[in-house]
Amino acid sequence: MTITPLSKPRRSFLTLSLRPVTCTSHFLAVILCVCSWMSVPAAASEVAGGIGRFGEITTWLILKTPEAIWRLQVDPFAPMGGEAKYAAMSDAKWLPYCGKALEIPGANPGETIRIGDGVWEATAMVPPDMPGIYNEYPRLVVPNGYRFAYCQLDSPKDSHANLLMGLSGNKCKLYFNGKDLGTFDGAFGWEAARELPVELQQGVNHLVVRFTNGANFACRLVGENAEPLRDVKLRIAGPSPLSLRVVESPPLPDNQKLMLRAKEIPPLAPSEHPEFLGAKLARTMSLLESGRFTHRPVRIVFDGQSIESEWTTLLIQHLREKYPETTIISENRAIGGWFVWRMQKLLKHDVLPWQPDLVLFSAYQGTAEVWERFLSEIRSETTADIIIRTHHIGGNFTPEEPRENAETIMTRRLAQQYDVELVEVSNEWRDYLDANKMGPKELLRDGIHLNAKGETLMGLLYARHFKYNAASPQGWANTVRRFDVGRFIEDNKTDEIELEGAGWTRTDRGYAQSVSPKDMLKLKFNGTRVDLILPLRHAGAAILIDGKKPSEWNLFHGTRPQSRTLEKLEIDPKPNLPMTYHTGKAMQEETWVLAVTHGNVDADKNKANQHVRFKLTGSKTGFDGEGHNDKKFVSNSGRITILPTDWETAVNPVGEKDPQPDMQPFAKPAQMVWYIFPNGLDAIAASNAWAKDTDYYSGMPYDYVTVADGLPCGVHELSLSPLLDEKRPDLPFVITGIEIHRPPMARDTSETTKP
Repeated sequence: MTITPLSKPRRSFLTLSLRPVTCTSHFLAVILCVCSWMSVPAAASEVAGGIGRFGEITTWLILKTPEAIWRLQVDPFAPMGGEAKYAAMSDAKWLPYCGKALEIPGANPGETIRIGDGVWEATAMVPPDMPGIYNEYPRLVVPNGYRFAYCQLDSPKDSHANLLMGLSGNKCKLYFNGKDLGTFDGAFGWEAARELPVELQQGVNHLVVRFTNGANFACRLVGENAEPLRDVKLRIAGPSPLSLRVVESPPLPDNQKLMLRAKEIPPLAPSEHPEFLGAKLARTMSLLESGRFTHRPVRIVFDGQSIESEWTTLLIQHLREKYPETTIISENRAIGGWFVWRMQKLLKHDVLPWQPDLVLFSAYQGTAEVWERFLSEIRSETTADIIIRTHHIGGNFTPEEPRENAETIMTRRLAQQYDVELVEVSNEWRDYLDANKMGPKELLRDGIHLNAKGETLMGLLYARHFKYNAASPQGWANTVRRFDVGRFIEDNKTDEIELEGAGWTRTDRGYAQSVSPKDMLKLKFNGTRVDLILPLRHAGAAILIDGKKPSEWNLFHGTRPQSRTLEKLEIDPKPNLPMTYHTGKAMQEETWVLAVTHGNVDADKNKANQHVRFKLTGSKTGFDGEGHNDKKFVSNSGRITILPTDWETAVNPVGEKDPQPDMQPFAKPAQMVWYIFPNGLDAIAASNAWAKDTDYYSGMPYDYVTVADGLPCGVHELSLSPLLDEKRPDLPFVITGIEIHRPPMARDTSETTKP
């Protein structure tokens, strides 16, 4: 279509800033926004921003186009020389601009062709609602009818890089600086990332993606050692000031509403002991019920096996309906087929780092010793409530089986010993079958996994435990202790928090604020984790624990090792791979790649005799040693240790006098990747966010910022110094409170065998 050329707008590069997530979670808090303007204002500005935590290309421009060009074989840019020529963006007039149509020169002089009736709209990747092993990273949600996505990547230098991309639904085609990277089918699933090598140029690089129709699109930018290239800046062109609108989530379908699903199955009989329901969930229920007033997010983590399936989503959606003004952050870290001893190895990667308020765990084939280790570790490292259950009835069940067995008796003992909420699934499931004259397979889709009715029943059995129980024997004031900072000004107290300096005052809402960089807040505490409670508008502050920066305490956590691209390895037999690893001293934030380079040709299919050789490389440390899976490996730097029992299958060690395995190189070495992240902040950044008015009782929204987690349990001293900006004298440092976490089974440093 020929149209009159538009006047050239004043163009600026708007770099959307994504504030670091200070409440830990395996997903990023990303604001989904879409430009709602059609004209370009004269004013312009630039704000700094960057790549996401795992290398996510978080911010894009997307464009809606006519149905006629949905086929990738149709080239709408043919009049100007082809799609690749447009994707190279050699002419500044072609650059996508938020709020502007996509226009290209026609075949005739002075002719302009508009592609579709839409305009470029700014949007951002969104985190998955229930992150898990197959659902890890944010994705770009491309609505139906939208067929183009674009962003600029501003690199400080020339370098080799890789795009890790995945797609769910339809097909897409990628161009990087005009180079065709290929066409990809979403049938393989968006998490099964493909790794595409690209050459970053110093300065501006152009990434164009064309879709056949709506899809979920994952895209991360990483270096040669899989490290996120966070020195690269994201840029999209657009007007300023921005006019943004939040894209609302689609309405929840009825088949995800637990109480509507409950009407489709026979009713569940009342609990035999309703007085016990919720007795061990005092903290969780307090947080859920008060979330509308405290604005504190509640973090719930599921862990276990494939049975932790659809019912987990049904339960979370039910809680969100029941407590609509409470923010519930949920994750499902379950892995199908991994028994309790395997899950215990992943506990430090998949559960402990996310600072959960509630952990729901169940798995099969676990000895009492492994269950003890699992529960003891959660109780020693977190202040979370815990729910476990007895097992549901499998397809091979017969009525002659006794109601009680060794496993259910063990589970009840552990629930009492570790003060854990117990869901009596085994007996309640059996009673449900008897009461409704149903066979076990009527609730199953195979011999063990739940069908839709079984998912609903499991959700209902859990849901009735989420209730306020006034007779709950446990309090949690000693495990999570809150200090109201403003009180120490109003009451002239120095017995707990000491406010040094003349710049401290109390605000009309009861907060403490400082207008002097010479001021200091000090607090002696006994615990392992420090959270600051801050209003949304505040200056920055420097943090010390016992006179040291949190980064000097070696507080780090690592993610679970997983395949570099999640693609299926084209190796037979599949090599033995590590499940976990152990961190040492002098850790730093970096990406580690373990490459399994050799395997023995006579390896057993069941991996019992599968010896492998590997090498380890850190993105900052560099090459850090080689090892074998039958021997303890300590990297050259001492940062990473891998034991023979850390592999999927421990193999028999080969002695010096034994025949050595015939090791042959893999044509395509398997690469396992994990990331090391800090568990503390040396400084909190200033925030000038706007907070809407709330009613008197609700209070203002707050940020809960973890500045140190994983400290040795014992007495420490927190020191906080305001970092004021001379350019913003109207922005004082303001703090509401401090929360100190002391896990109920954490051993004080004076009690440990070796400090």
